Amino acid sequence: MTEQVPITNVPTRVKLRVEDYLSLDRDGAFDGYGKMERIDGEVTYMNAKHRPHARIKSRLHTALSVPLQDRSDRFEA
Repeated sequence: MTEQVPITNVPTRVKLRVEDYLSLDRDGAFDGYGKMERIDGEVTYMNAKHRPHARIKSRLHTALSVPLQDRSDRFEA
């Protein structure tokens, strides 16, 4: 049995599955955008050069790297 798509006359967002996102990425759909992420099914352009993103990324790295240095298995952040 085929899946029926609801009929609508208003734009509706469709969340992408991981498989859909990976297929689009593999086919080059995001090539002109740089860094793309799938967050809750939505594709989002992320530019690490933007200050808020870079600042949070740096804080996250610091928060993770300090505890990981003490691990005996030499796991790195």
